[in-house]
Amino acid sequence: MSGVVATLAMAGLQSPAFAYGRMDISGGLGHATTNNVNDVLFGCDDKANGIGVYGRFIMQEGSLVDVPDPDGESGGCGVDDWRGTGYYAYKLQAVQRDGTASAWGYTY
Repeated sequence: MSGVVATLAMAGLQSPAFAYGRMDISGGLGHATTNNVNDVLFGCDDKANGIGVYGRFIMQEGSLVDVPDPDGESGGCGVDDWRGTGYYAYKLQAVQRDGTASAWGYTY
């Protein structure tokens, strides 16, 4: 039994260089998320209420990037692909167009 505990403890010490982030607006309205290295950004509307959602991201050099969902309904996510540019998001927030928003979160 102690070997299993030791193995689990050692596995817990390892962490990836990057991890994806996700922030949700309460009530299932929408979310903002990234891929596993934080250079593909998503703004997703999760409720067909006609209001629309966008993901708001702060990039590592300080610029602000908004990624709107494509249709203002629950059908999909807007995508902004920064792969190959050297830029990545380090903070994110999901915002519904009426001002309802998640808290800010970190992508790691």
